[in-house]
Amino acid sequence: MQSPWGNTEWSKNDKVKKMLFEDLPEDIANDENYIRATRKADFKNTKITFNKMMEEKFQDLIFDFTDLYKDFADNQEFKKVVLGMMFDIVMIKQGMEIGVGRR
Repeated sequence: MQSPWGNTEWSKNDKVKKMLFEDLPEDIANDENYIRATRKADFKNTKITFNKMMEEKFQDLIFDFTDLYKDFADNQEFKKVVLGMMFDIVMIKQGMEIGVGRR
């Protein structure tokens, strides 16, 4: 069974970690379209909007972060874990409570 962390070398690539867990969540949290779309949305619709935006953002990574993009596109467990962690980061950046409505 493949690790949910895919083939990306996390311990060796601070650039990947920074982009994935700092830069992308910051971009989403401050994106006017995301803010407008989720301002009055419930948790489920906020998560759907977030996931769609992340799909678009990952398309932009195909050349600069090929292994990461491949893991995201091909490994559903990896994708689920990464989207969940990034969503929590965005919610915290927006001053929202994480974990609400997840079950």
